[in-house]
Amino acid sequence: MFTEVTITATPGRSPRITAVGGLTARLTGPDRVHLISTAATPLGDDQIVVRIEVASGARLELTTTAATVIYPGRGDQTSTATWDLTVGEDGSLVVCPLPTILVPRSRHRSVVRADLDDTSRLLVTESVQRGRSNETAGSWSGTMSVDVAGRPVLRHRIDLPGMATSIGRWPAPRALVSAFRYPAQADEAAVSPVVAAGRMPLAGGGELITATGADVVSAQAAADDLLLDARWPAGGLVSI
Repeated sequence: MFTEVTITATPGRSPRITAVGGLTARLTGPDRVHLISTAATPLGDDQIVVRIEVASGARLELTTTAATVIYPGRGDQTSTATWDLTVGEDGSLVVCPLPTILVPRSRHRSVVRADLDDTSRLLVTESVQRGRSNETAGSWSGTMSVDVAGRPVLRHRIDLPGMATSIGRWPAPRALVSAFRYPAQADEAAVSPVVAAGRMPLAGGGELITATGADVVSAQAAADDLLLDARWPAGGLVSI
């Protein structure tokens, strides 16, 4: 199944939404939109494309109504979710979907591409849980690229292998939370004293936060601490 959602935010009016396939979107506040599943997707080699454009001076917050469960297809099929984000001058965008759950034998690839202005504000988070309770895990690969005023700021990739119980001498994490924020709100790198989590300011602006743990709750709490003044209220949005 091919799914495409396009959301355009402009100042002084409600976001314009178009959707085809297994997702739709609903306006749930003046500048807030929830993605809603209308079919069992992604499954097998399904493709999802979400395009978001925030015009100059506009603001948008996007989340989902529920976690996304990735189901396997026949053979080694891989599903893909692509997020294309554009934020104009003095625009603000928060993208914080609820967790992605990888059931056994599933394979999923996430691609996030962001194009910003120097004066844009962006916070995008992604959380992944490898398997439900007492399940083996599917595999996940996530890439993120961010350009600011035409300059490359971030090129990042994380792979979570399926079925693995360890990576080298270290246990393979069952959960991952990754966040990118622009502009950065901290000048120094930081690490969590209790879990595998860190915050890294980037040379071109912005900051990358990565946290792993036994479950999404603990990883998300660690990422939340490293985001300093950010908050994860009910519904999954983070304030910037």
